[in-house]
Amino acid sequence: NASSSLPNLVLTSWMPQNDLLNDDRLTAFITHGGMGSTQETAVRGKPGVFIPLFGDQPRNAGMMEYNGVGKVVDKLDLVNPDIVEAAVKDVLANETCVYIINIISDLHGTSRYRKNVRRISKMLAKKPFKARELMIKLALFSLFLLL
Repeated sequence: NASSSLPNLVLTSWMPQNDLLNDDRLTAFITHGGMGSTQETAVRGKPGVFIPLFGDQPRNAGMMEYNGVGKVVDKLDLVNPDIVEAAVKDVLANETCVYIINIISDLHGTSRYRKNVRRISKMLAKKPFKARELMIKLALFSLFLLL
């Protein structure tokens, strides 16, 4: 069991994902890049390593990488631990130094991934209208098209 030698690795069938993403100790999130985890990662301001498997995941992960808030690892590269390790290290680059600087001078989040994901998070928090309002507008629009 590889996890027995890693104190910060927990193997479980379920984890409270939002609780993890809200924890300041979490510096990066590894996910398949589904819409839920991608949006939650962005809203919580955490950079990610995205390993898309199928469906919408490659597109979601690609958008996150394009916006500079994470790295994409091809699922076929999972057999090569060096590629996965390089992606994780890239996302975590300088995060240890940032943590130390944060303690000393209250500056946190200087890596490019962290800066970009915080920018996206702020944009999502300031969306121009609520989902309910959008649904009502679209329903009314479709009713007028039918008349």
